[in-house]
Amino acid sequence: MAGKVYAVVLIYGLTLQTLQEGENTMKQGHKRELASMFIIFFFATFTILSCFIAFPFLVHQTHAEQQRSAPEKSGYVLGVYPALSVSQLDKLFSPIAHEIGQGINHPIHFQSSSTYEKYSGRLGRGEFDIALVHPFDYVLHAEKAGYIPVVRKNEELSAIFVVPIDSPIKTFQDLKGKTVAMSPDGSAVSLLAEADLIRAGLMQDNGVVLKHFGEHDSSLQNVVIRNADAAATCRAILRIYEKSLGTKLRIIKETASISHSIFVVHKRVPAKERNLIRKILLSTTLSGVPADLRKAFVIEGKKPFAGITEADIKKLKTNSLINKRKP
Repeated sequence: MAGKVYAVVLIYGLTLQTLQEGENTMKQGHKRELASMFIIFFFATFTILSCFIAFPFLVHQTHAEQQRSAPEKSGYVLGVYPALSVSQLDKLFSPIAHEIGQGINHPIHFQSSSTYEKYSGRLGRGEFDIALVHPFDYVLHAEKAGYIPVVRKNEELSAIFVVPIDSPIKTFQDLKGKTVAMSPDGSAVSLLAEADLIRAGLMQDNGVVLKHFGEHDSSLQNVVIRNADAAATCRAILRIYEKSLGTKLRIIKETASISHSIFVVHKRVPAKERNLIRKILLSTTLSGVPADLRKAFVIEGKKPFAGITEADIKKLKTNSLINKRKP
C-alpha cells in the first residue's frame, strides 16, 4: 500500500515539474515544440495513473463476481433427515457418501438439518441431489420436487414402545397417565406411535403425556435417566443405542409397519449416474461405517437396501396416516 502511494505522489510530482518547465520554456520562445511534448507527456502520465488506480479495483470486482457465481462446493449433496445427532449422522453417512462418490467418480458431500421441518423444507426446494427421506416425506415433498426413488431400507418401519428393564410398566395399557418420550413431531415413527395410542384410548383425559424430542436417541436417553416413563422409537435406532451404550431396554408394544426410509435422487442427476447409485446401494455392505452405527441398516443375513416398486409407493400414498402428516 505504501508503495502505491509513493508511486502516485511521484507521478504527480513529475507532472507538476513538467508543467513548470513547459511554462518556463514557452516563455523562452519554444512554444510550439514544447507544447507538443507537454501534451504527449501529460496524456501518457494520466493514462498510467488511471490504470494504476483502476486495475486493482477491476480485479477485485471480477474476483467478487466469480465468488458469487461459483458453488460453495463442487460435487453432489447427500441430504439425510436428522434422526440422530450431527456427529453420529456424519460418522454413518459420510462413508456412504464417499462410497457412492467413488462409484460414480463424482464427489458427494453429506448434509443434514437441525430439525425435521427445516429438512423437509430443503427437500421440497430440491436442494439435495441425493437424499434419504422418511416414507411419508417422499410422497409429500420429494416426489413433487423432482426426486426419483432408487432403493429403500431393507426392513419394514414400525414404532416400538420401550421401557427400562426394571420398569413396573408391563403392558401398553400401563402407559395411562405416564410420560412417553417421542421422536420429532410429524415423523413417521411419531405418527405410527400416536395412532396406536389413540386406538387404545390412551390419548384421552388423564392419558399419556407426550414429549417430543429433536432426535430419536434423545427420547431413549430420557427414558434411561428416568425423565420419561417410556419412549417410542424404531428398531434401527434402538439397535444403535443399545450397541453404543450397552444399555438394554424392554419392548412392550410394536405398531403395524410401513415401508422404511427411501433413498431418492433428483432428476437433474443424469440417468446413468442415478442407475449407478442404485447399483452401489443395492450391493453395498457399508464396510466403511463404524460397526455400532452400521446396525442402523444391517440386519444379520440381509443386505442393507432393497429395490423399491410402484406397489410400495402406492401403498404409502394410500396410507391413512399421511393425511395427518400433510403440511
